[in-house]
Amino acid sequence: MLSDTIKSLTKKLFSYTFIDTVRLKIDRYLGYEQIIYSQFGEDLFLRDYFKDKLNGFYIDISAYHPRQFSNTYFLYKYRGWAGINIEANLNCVTLFNQVRKRDINIHAVVSDQETSVQYHAWGINSENSMNAAQINALTKRFGKAPEILELVVQPLSKLLNDHCPDHKTIDFLNIDVEGNDLAVLKSNNWNQYKPQIIAVEQFGNTIEQISKTALYQYLIDKGYQNIAWYKPTLIFERKPK
Repeated sequence: MLSDTIKSLTKKLFSYTFIDTVRLKIDRYLGYEQIIYSQFGEDLFLRDYFKDKLNGFYIDISAYHPRQFSNTYFLYKYRGWAGINIEANLNCVTLFNQVRKRDINIHAVVSDQETSVQYHAWGINSENSMNAAQINALTKRFGKAPEILELVVQPLSKLLNDHCPDHKTIDFLNIDVEGNDLAVLKSNNWNQYKPQIIAVEQFGNTIEQISKTALYQYLIDKGYQNIAWYKPTLIFERKPK
């Protein structure tokens, strides 16, 4: 009886949350808080915004790489977060399965139209695209034709219905689909899935210019407010009711 009680207490004491709390304090002492994985420093904002929040949940669309240029890897490695990574490049998904074992990693293209698209890939590359103008420019820059893959497009709402745990709160939604971010947003079921923080890309020289874009206005209409700009990444927060 006493042995069982000790085992039970030990299990509770060394639960994942407890271990993560200790690791968080050690990481801060060692200075790991200064590590940046994001391309434009977005994770500096995220670690400050979520502060000591452990075991959060994210959705990363066009996730690309489990570590390089990742807006979620710091949260995964140092905060114990997990989530869903959606990526059109199967080689990248394989890499995610190797490195991010707590995550759900999905090979898919996300948009608001259920159809098929041609995905142009130059290996594991952050600039792989479905955008015609970008494809032409990249072909010239890389000096070779891309591999062309025919992929089925799915709306975000369907992917979340199929893979998101029931009643799971989405703390962070990250979208980086090379010019198609608005189409991804439109494919969400906003009555059911309401992320606390959303990061999207929108190019522009000034925030005044960007605030007039369809993407910016769409999120404003959905009840979000822009709270940070890590050019070209806009970060929105859901307004409290």
